[in-house]
Amino acid sequence: VKVLEVFAERPLESVFSQLIEPPTEGSLEAAKQRLCALGALTDEESLTPLGWHLACLPVDVRIGKLMLLGAIFRCLDPALTIAASLAFKSPF
Repeated sequence: VKVLEVFAERPLESVFSQLIEPPTEGSLEAAKQRLCALGALTDEESLTPLGWHLACLPVDVRIGKLMLLGAIFRCLDPALTIAASLAFKSPF
């Protein structure tokens, strides 16, 4: 999250273009659309309050949203059980 504050004034494309192996434009656009659909990113590419909380969790954003909503709606135990089962590949 602290890194996000450093790059808050720059467009995502310029930040990611400086990486050793930058992502393709298509994958970056798909990621932005997914984050917008989840409510973690605004159309102006800034994090929402939900996005800030999700950025603090070391899990996929979909699983993180499930965990946060489970805590908000006071059903954390079932939400964590579901999140744990979704976080791993099928044993079959």
